[in-house]
Amino acid sequence: MTARPEISRASITIAAFSTIVEWYDFTAYLYFATVLSRLFYGGGSAGLATTLGSFAIAYLMRPLGAIVFGRLGDRIGRRRMMLLSVAVMTLAMAATALLPIRAQIGAAAGWLLLLLRCVMGFAVGGEYNGAVAYLLEGAQPKRRGLIRLMPCVTNKLDLG
Repeated sequence: MTARPEISRASITIAAFSTIVEWYDFTAYLYFATVLSRLFYGGGSAGLATTLGSFAIAYLMRPLGAIVFGRLGDRIGRRRMMLLSVAVMTLAMAATALLPIRAQIGAAAGWLLLLLRCVMGFAVGGEYNGAVAYLLEGAQPKRRGLIRLMPCVTNKLDLG
């Protein structure tokens, strides 16, 4: 049996940071839903419902991202796919910060927000699952219990 290379602290830091950014974005979007509703969808109960509906649609992109990034990760490496998904997530977040509001470009503002949220959800799906698998595969046998976050993933991996 060949020894697996140990995961560097930098890789663990990147994996942890990407998960923190994901949860920050997740929480911030819901916390500011009423503000986003007014700025991008015109406000009122219909605007809030659209804001929350957009959140739900983008959240449903995660499994698709997990499938695509997971298959690519199996072929060309989990680390590469994790870094790519973090880069896509970061670009989508930065583009969201630069979006013009409804008063400036009309209904296109809401559609652009939805599009960027879907891109971000897609990237997050690849990032989280890729990070967990990457960390599990490279963990020392005596440290795997600290990383074991999802039993369904660990049962399918050959952890030697």
